[in-house]
Amino acid sequence: MILLNMNNMTKEQVLCNISPSSLTIITTYSCTSACKNCCFTCSPKRKEKLSVSDMKKVINEAISSFPSIKIVIFTGGEPFLMRDELLEVIGYVANLGRCTRVVSNAYWAYSYKQAYSLLKELKKKGLDEINFSTGDEHQEFVPYENIIYACRAALDLSLSVAVNIEAHENKKFKMETLNNDIRLLKYRNNPLFFISNGLWIAYDEEAKKKPKTYGDVDIYCKDEKRIGCDTLFNNIAVSPKKQLFSCCGFFAPHTPLLQFGKLGEGDISTNYNRQFDDLLKIWLFTSGPHDIARFINQYKSGKKIDCYKKHPCIVCQQIYAEQENLEIIKLHYKEIFPKVIFNYECDRKLHSKLSVV
Repeated sequence: MILLNMNNMTKEQVLCNISPSSLTIITTYSCTSACKNCCFTCSPKRKEKLSVSDMKKVINEAISSFPSIKIVIFTGGEPFLMRDELLEVIGYVANLGRCTRVVSNAYWAYSYKQAYSLLKELKKKGLDEINFSTGDEHQEFVPYENIIYACRAALDLSLSVAVNIEAHENKKFKMETLNNDIRLLKYRNNPLFFISNGLWIAYDEEAKKKPKTYGDVDIYCKDEKRIGCDTLFNNIAVSPKKQLFSCCGFFAPHTPLLQFGKLGEGDISTNYNRQFDDLLKIWLFTSGPHDIARFINQYKSGKKIDCYKKHPCIVCQQIYAEQENLEIIKLHYKEIFPKVIFNYECDRKLHSKLSVV
């Protein structure tokens, strides 16, 4: 942590904190699938999960502390393994006047009728959106047909639907397959239906040895671009182990500096706001890890951080992985301090006007 130095002024006098707009509840690390490159290493063997009381506790605390939270997202693991608990907590959130989203692999959608029946029950409880994950590794465990049944049922119930497809250089299943599936033809122009490629990062050693790693993404080939992390300060995430994560969570379970406390240990508001004492997090938010990596590389004595065409999460993980990188920032922070604070204030004012989830 690189604490802000404000020349005898308190941080509150200089910076106004950004309030989060979403709360992500990682309901369980248990899953019907055991994908090799799952960011949380979920599988049927994992048993960690949050209880209904834990989920209600974090929902109450987060919304009470931050009325800016507009949506509560339930993910995993596979949240549908906690079907009854999920129904109860979605109803609880809906009664608080907040939107709800569930992320699933659609293992339960083995027929249109089954998918429609289950999603109808969830919609009655207050579900607004559902996201499905698929691709080469997911389809080793969940058939592609399940995604079709789930999408059709959800759209027929007027739920907002997004399908996230594993994106990497060696993938076989591609977005075009779903886009061109005749069974989804009538939904093609439905504004509630979104299909996108989502990064699938290599975690297992076999995948890391491939010449083109899963972290290579063409959009990041222009190193001069300033792309800030849009999950920092916009989202609060809680894990089945009750850890509070600062970001979407790819590497947060293994990076203590990307955690800001535990559920039940101090209040969420205090723990969350302490993050604004950390100059590195503010820099990540405003300029992104590529900008930071380039700065660090000017001073590194050994191997440089590889940031060419790498996804921000990959670069961020490299920054936190070596103590030398953090020491370089501590030693040279005055060189970037004014720029980071200026950019933060600009971004904060824009954020307060847009308040986009």
